[in-house]
Amino acid sequence: MQLEGYAQKFIRETIRRNKVVIFSWTYPQSYQARDLLTQICVEFFEVEISREGYGCDISHFLTIKTGYDFPKIFIKGQHIGGFDELNNLYRSGELNKLLQ
Repeated sequence: MQLEGYAQKFIRETIRRNKVVIFSWTYPQSYQARDLLTQICVEFFEVEISREGYGCDISHFLTIKTGYDFPKIFIKGQHIGGFDELNNLYRSGELNKLLQ
């Protein structure tokens, strides 16, 4: 229970302190999200989730709150989805509006 509380607090504080956060896993979509944000010069904070230590607790909590797929991308505290959603926002021009 203490680890779960730590994971929740870590997630909450990380999202609060950073405009754009990517919770990533070793999936191609995680790399694509990072590459897209880097390409368009958007600063972001990335948390690479592992299967060890607190990583399992963080992954478990995020999955309960936002669904199974990684990456999990937050902009200004709001979960926007994964790479596909990020890419759609970018292509439609909506990403710039969200980042302002």
